[in-house]
This record gives sequence, C-alpha cells and structure tokens, in this order.
Amino acid sequence: MKKRIAIGERDGGLSENRLFLAENLPPSLHDLEEKLIICYRRIMLVNKARCERITIDIDLNCSVPDRATRYGQMAIIEIKTAGKPDSSVIASVLSDLGIKKLSFSKYCLGISELGRGVKTNLMKIKKREIMKSLNRQNRLLLRG
Repeated sequence: MKKRIAIGERDGGLSENRLFLAENLPPSLHDLEEKLIICYRRIMLVNKARCERITIDIDLNCSVPDRATRYGQMAIIEIKTAGKPDSSVIASVLSDLGIKKLSFSKYCLGISELGRGVKTNLMKIKKREIMKSLNRQNRLLLRG
C-alpha cells in the first residue's frame, strides 16, 4: 500500500517529512537516512474501461549531496493493467515503433551512477541496454 504526500520543489527532503514518516512507517524504519534524491515529472493516463493505467516519467534527475546526474532526454513508460501489459494498445504501438521492454529501477539506475562503494556489476548491463535504446529509439523506454 502506498501513502503519498505532496512535496514542493524546495522541499528539504527526508528531514522535513519526519512527521509523515513517523505516522506511516513501522518503528524499525525510523532511522532511515537520505541516500539518493530522485526527481521526475509524471504524466498518468487512465483507461477505466480497460482497467489500464500508463505512467510516463520525464526529466529524471538523481542526486546525492555532492553530485547529480540527469536523464533529461529519456521518457520512461510503464503500463499497468488488470490483464497482460502486452495486450495494451500502447504496448502494441510502442512495439510497432521498435521500442522494446526493459525492466529497471530508477533507484538502481541512480545509485549505480552516484553511489560510492556500491557494487554496480548487475546494473552495468542494464545501463548499457538503456544507453543503446536511448541512442537508437528517440529516447523512449518502456519499462516492463
């Protein structure tokens, strides 16, 4: 179950949201530390008749206190349906355009770029696929 609150652009991160966290996290998780900030803009499309939701994330930025990386030319499309995602109309259109599925986490992508002392071997292959896809596919990714 997700619980969300609106956060303004100048929000100070975890430290200013302790009350929300205290109310919604189990006690064992109260000592969390901010390690990576992930920001993006999201467009959500809903088709109630087909029980389908599509999110398009753009302007992905990941940062740690002393460094940042930006994926400004990338759009991440995720299809959520009650049935199989491949049966979605947009999945069919994207497939016709030659845009293939690629499963990855925005967090893992950001931490592999910016994290110090983090093993990134498993993410290297994903990053290579992402970069190849971005160079070939007009910067669209379909997250499976």
